[in-house]
Amino acid sequence: MSPSFQTRAWIVCLAGVCFLAGFASGVLRERRGFDRVARAEGAFAAYRERLVRDFDLSPERERWLGMLLESYQQQLEQLESRGLAGMQDEVVELGDRYNDWIRERVIPASQRQRFDLMLGAAAGGDGASAAL
Repeated sequence: MSPSFQTRAWIVCLAGVCFLAGFASGVLRERRGFDRVARAEGAFAAYRERLVRDFDLSPERERWLGMLLESYQQQLEQLESRGLAGMQDEVVELGDRYNDWIRERVIPASQRQRFDLMLGAAAGGDGASAAL
């Protein structure tokens, strides 16, 4: 075997290993991304569907709702990673803040009173944070 053939063989072998490592890395990252999205959708899927259906949200308002719920899920996960013990006030405050944002940015102005009634019923008439 000539030295140039051996060099080429090593280059091809190295390129193959790099390709396979990159491919495996991409597959793992994709799966983790889908898991995160599935968790976020799973946590608030029923709530999202109810708001879209009950308030007949436009596609733009539905996108806003999706972004807000995803952000809310991420912030909840951050709180969980710090430990929820003793953070009930922060969780309630976060839920109230997101309910306000959904009310102001997603729900049409003509239907906000109905949204407030829905929140009141979900909370048993005792604050809005129970809906989220």
